[in-house]
Amino acid sequence: MQSEANAAGYLVGEGASFVESFLNAALALTKDGDVSAPVQSDYGWHIIKRVSTEPAHEIPYADIKDAFDVYEQNAYQQQYYTDIVNKWVADTSLVTRYPDNYAAVGK
Repeated sequence: MQSEANAAGYLVGEGASFVESFLNAALALTKDGDVSAPVQSDYGWHIIKRVSTEPAHEIPYADIKDAFDVYEQNAYQQQYYTDIVNKWVADTSLVTRYPDNYAAVGK
């Protein structure tokens, strides 16, 4: 089964974040068109085909600036949210406790 997003395959290279058995089998394919033996991972069984290679190269910042900006903005927003929630959790003055009601729970 393939999702539409991965219909063209996966980019695999040294340091990629795949399970070890999948990554090792993919990196062991040396020529375009090579097909692996069945490989088992935590996600099931895989047969991997090396379609093509693309040599490592630098990507101009202008080509990724928009995506990088979105990534950084999302990271900032997530950290901001986490900081606020942690502050709320730590601030016990925001919580009103009703000990008399606790006794009634579970009766």
